Amino acid sequence: MKRTTVLFLAFVLFVVLNTIPWMLRLKGDRRSKHSAIIARNLGGVGDAALALSLEGGQSTTQNSKKQRIQLVSRDATTRTVRELMQEVNYSRKRLGKACDVLADNVTIDMDDPFRIGVVKEVIGMQQQRTIKSVNNSGSTSPESSSGSNTTTSNDRFAYVLMVSNHKYIDGAIVVADSLRSYSVLVQQGKCDVVLIVPEKINAVVLELLSVVFSRVLIVRSVDQFSPKSYYKTTFDKMYLYSLHEYQSVIFFDADSLIIGNPDKLFQKVSTVHPLTAVGGNDYFQTALLIVKPSREVFLDLYLEYRYGAFGYNQWRARDGILFRNCLMMMHDNIGHPVNSVFHFYGFIKPWFNKDAQYKSSKEKLTFDKQYLIWWERYETLHMKYFADFAIRDRLDPHAATAAGASYSYGETALQKKKAKGYLPLGVDSFDALSEVSPREYMWLQRFSGGSEYHRPTFRKYAELRNVSKLSSQVDGDQNDVAVIVSQKPSISCDEVCKQQVSSRSVCVERLLSHSMLNDCKYVQKGRLGTARCSSCAYDFDSRAAPFVKGKWIEGDAVGPDGKAGITVVGGVECFTNFLHEPLNMPVCNATAPGARRVCPCTR
Repeated sequence: MKRTTVLFLAFVLFVVLNTIPWMLRLKGDRRSKHSAIIARNLGGVGDAALALSLEGGQSTTQNSKKQRIQLVSRDATTRTVRELMQEVNYSRKRLGKACDVLADNVTIDMDDPFRIGVVKEVIGMQQQRTIKSVNNSGSTSPESSSGSNTTTSNDRFAYVLMVSNHKYIDGAIVVADSLRSYSVLVQQGKCDVVLIVPEKINAVVLELLSVVFSRVLIVRSVDQFSPKSYYKTTFDKMYLYSLHEYQSVIFFDADSLIIGNPDKLFQKVSTVHPLTAVGGNDYFQTALLIVKPSREVFLDLYLEYRYGAFGYNQWRARDGILFRNCLMMMHDNIGHPVNSVFHFYGFIKPWFNKDAQYKSSKEKLTFDKQYLIWWERYETLHMKYFADFAIRDRLDPHAATAAGASYSYGETALQKKKAKGYLPLGVDSFDALSEVSPREYMWLQRFSGGSEYHRPTFRKYAELRNVSKLSSQVDGDQNDVAVIVSQKPSISCDEVCKQQVSSRSVCVERLLSHSMLNDCKYVQKGRLGTARCSSCAYDFDSRAAPFVKGKWIEGDAVGPDGKAGITVVGGVECFTNFLHEPLNMPVCNATAPGARRVCPCTR
């Protein structure tokens, strides 16, 4: 080896050995600075500094004895197709088989090493409390109960959701939360709320899911057998039939919202067929299914999927085709339960980034009553649980994989975001994203690549609109602005100002977005708000989109002279603006049928 080469290699080694400690120290300094900023802005988290346990055992910090999640290994329950067929004494040509009998020339690979079933299970926070209380009475344990409730095998039920990628995690969380609000069976502990996810789901989100789900079942996905299908991950829906610990299960898509008690659906379980679905004799959809679990039917579906004549390894193949091919003649029909379940049809979902442009769809996000309900539910969960997780993890130097550790995008996602230029309101740069307060910004669609984004909370939106200069003008300190309530319905603020102030008065459009003027959620008694209402409630009118009506329940209105003093009680309606979305920024010339405007006018 030449002397110059030796000298060069020695120089490189010297640089590396001296650079690595410096880089580690710099990283530590940045984390310390970051933690100091968060601690200063948000205060300590006390007992919230818990540890994430991926196996229900060792924690990620030495000082913490509590677990963030309880995740139990279920690898022993997985089976090869041979083992499963032997376990249930499966016959390919039995009477009552769900799917068509496979052709005689089809050979099933009995030695296929692929193992089917649940590999791990997260026991939900509420379920852990149930198990703990039962353990104290000495009757059961997490292992013996498999993470489920303590009802007997004859009366156990479950609401089940399935998420195959990170884009739908937020949707599933809200469905589970709404189920807990409306289902009496769930509230009585007679029904589990279960989520099925594949192994590829990032372990970081498991703690978020454990807040609302009784059980999170991590399964061995079958999607590898149809790599050409755009919808390949939907085939895991066949796992519904493997949940034989339940008498019956009801499946909801993650883009649903529970708006009433759905428990009556359990009365729709077929007495003769393995499935009840929304549809008719020639078609049914798979967004809502009522299933009688059966490992034999599971094997019917699995073998049809792997070896059936249809050929499911093609781009258009999906769960609905598989289920209809097998169960079209073996299901009962029901109508959609519109009084208890709302389904967000279409590509654009409520939790998608409202500022993004979706090239694959021409749809527009609909800002309706269900949209607002969805976000109020999610933000309530965020403020009660998720923000604390993030704060705790930022202050914990060992929590590199915890639920809110970085609270910023991964490097690949960050590069995509920079290319598109999407920044949340109130954030000036992408570098500042890692410093935002979790109590002011919510991290949506975590770990979904370019779809990740941060969204301000409703209160943060209100604060960003309450600029001091605008506040002083609206509050009456400036003599050149009067806040006028329309005396006539269905006219614009341009007309209100000219008719009720003077012919030369104009609407001050920049003040229409002031939260204390037009935001029902943040109205304060004695201040402006929706016509000085002391309380109010939104009523949505699709004809007036993107605007909504705010009902005057009780309060003082502002008279034509700009002075307060008119007492309003009852059903008078004002035309206000749902100001949490950029598409809804109000304009002076907007009108809505039968609605009154609250308008800032020059004198």
